[in-house]
Amino acid sequence: GGGDSLENILESMSRYTLTLKTEGGVGFCANYLRPAGTLIKKIGVTTPGTIKFLEGYDKLSEIITAGNVNSSNSFQGIPTKNSIRKGATMVTMSVCHPDIEDFVTAKSVPNRLTKMNMSVLVTDAFMYAVENKLDWDLWFPDIKFEKYDTEWDGNFEKWAEKGYPYVVYKTIEAEALWNLLLKSSFTRNEPGIIFIDTVRKM
Repeated sequence: GGGDSLENILESMSRYTLTLKTEGGVGFCANYLRPAGTLIKKIGVTTPGTIKFLEGYDKLSEIITAGNVNSSNSFQGIPTKNSIRKGATMVTMSVCHPDIEDFVTAKSVPNRLTKMNMSVLVTDAFMYAVENKLDWDLWFPDIKFEKYDTEWDGNFEKWAEKGYPYVVYKTIEAEALWNLLLKSSFTRNEPGIIFIDTVRKM
């Protein structure tokens, strides 16, 4: 497969973990990951979607930052740090992605994705749809398309501009998605609330 093959996802998780180990911060875009319900032809089942994979990243972060600096229960040496390392993670997703509703509401579940800051990439086209009370398509590239493996990098705007084929997973009211986004942005004061970012015109 392409960039969203299991092999590549696991390689990405490895780089992610090693970065957190050195107390670095990680930012990545989840756009390229196939939405929940997409058939994995070689296996004959559907993918669990982006949120399940993000839970994997989150659990890795939890493990890496769960060390202890207490010397009284330390074996084979004394901890040299005064505080536990903290890995910072920022993950983004486009308003076009079929998993966007789950992405937006994921952190409303207690103890879920606690190590992540999450940001939604909003386009001019989406804001136009919100203002004019239009429907909004949630879509993903056609994975059977010959250029999917070599050209899909998570950039919805570029894919659409090239006129490449895609599959609409769901059509919703743009305003409803916007209201869900606002509600998720401002009703909680916990770390890692949903942020709203604008991207170039589409």
